[in-house]
Amino acid sequence: MNNSRIITNFNTFTNESEHSSEKKSNPPVDTEILDKLIELVESEEDVEACAKEAFEELKKAFEENKVEVKGDEPADKLAMASLIVKLVEKGKLGPEDADKFIEENM
Repeated sequence: MNNSRIITNFNTFTNESEHSSEKKSNPPVDTEILDKLIELVESEEDVEACAKEAFEELKKAFEENKVEVKGDEPADKLAMASLIVKLVEKGKLGPEDADKFIEENM
């Protein structure tokens, strides 16, 4: 079994749950990147709504063994990529802006 931590709770995915001191120093998703994404989209509500949808889709994919995180593949990068794809799907972020955001922040 790998050492990647799979995020199974939406509050953990968005860093809104209460973390132990260890988790505070190493949150599952980089809050600085989330803040930059919110600034780019110009709506925290849109990002949160898309994050919920992306999380549910990822969770279902893991449960159905359609997605697997192996070795050095960080689960947080998969979660962030899923959020960005969902924002593009919903028209909240343009494909060019998404590509540029990924290039600069991930």
